[in-house]
Amino acid sequence: MVTHKMSTTESNDFLGSLLSNIPFGIIALDKSGNIKLANHLAKEYLDLKPTLDDLINLHILTCIEQIPVLSETFAERFQHIREPFDLKSITINDKYLNINVRLIPNGSIIFIDDITRFKEMEANAVQSIIAGQENERKRIAREIHDGIGPLLSFTKLELDSFIDDFTDREKGFSSEKLDNIRQTIDAITSDLRDLSHRLMPRLLEEFGLFSAFGNLVHRINNNTKTNVELYCNFNAETRFDKEIELNVFRCGQELLNNAVKHARAKDILIQLIKHENSIVLMVEDDGIGFEMGKQDHDKFGIGLTNIDTRVRSLNGEFLLESKKNSGTTASLEIPT
Repeated sequence: MVTHKMSTTESNDFLGSLLSNIPFGIIALDKSGNIKLANHLAKEYLDLKPTLDDLINLHILTCIEQIPVLSETFAERFQHIREPFDLKSITINDKYLNINVRLIPNGSIIFIDDITRFKEMEANAVQSIIAGQENERKRIAREIHDGIGPLLSFTKLELDSFIDDFTDREKGFSSEKLDNIRQTIDAITSDLRDLSHRLMPRLLEEFGLFSAFGNLVHRINNNTKTNVELYCNFNAETRFDKEIELNVFRCGQELLNNAVKHARAKDILIQLIKHENSIVLMVEDDGIGFEMGKQDHDKFGIGLTNIDTRVRSLNGEFLLESKKNSGTTASLEIPT
């Protein structure tokens, strides 16, 4: 069997072809962090200015200093090296990238994978789920409003008429039990009305965030011992995209519910702030709080996870700060 040993030129051509056709970015570094090899996808993904040839022997930190999210992490890692590490879903030049650093003899290799399309598909899937949930809420709200509500009202009218007629015929008759039934029907009707409004907030649809949050705060102040204050730098005439309004309101509902029921807050401040290109919702409470520690979004409860999902689906940012016995501050910002 005859074997062919590659010449240096052939080896270089083979390596160059291999690097050009690998479907992810790759950068090889020596122990000092100097670049020894890179391909065009790495240069494109990280928006590196020098040519591929000029990148050779440049220090990696010099090349990525214009990318703070990357340079800070790399600077810290290269000071204490050496262990592999991963950076998940970081945003660089409108692209979502996964960056994995692995050790090799006498250096390390950086693998860069563009997951932008995957993130877009994930966002679209989340939007579809949220849209489906909201459509189902609207359907149930309409059923309550148009179906069960009128039936209860009609039953109440019949009961009132029966009580009046029966009391006239039976002098001295005690209608206490019938009155209790009437009060029960009134309570059920009121609860269904509140449920219908929560499922499909008509104030939000008709008058926007200012009016919807104002009504929400009014109901909490009337029905609980918690004092809620609302600050808003716009009025009812200011409207946003319907999807943004609905998601901001749903997030506000969840945060207020957490503050009242779970954090047992006595005072809550809600701030709705319109910036030139975004809207910010901040909810601060003096409740029992919790220790953040190393908590990340994967450890959020269902409610907070839903908020994070809604905000991310609109390319926004959700932040949570809390300390045990020192309250909680939650804020989200969504581009408009």
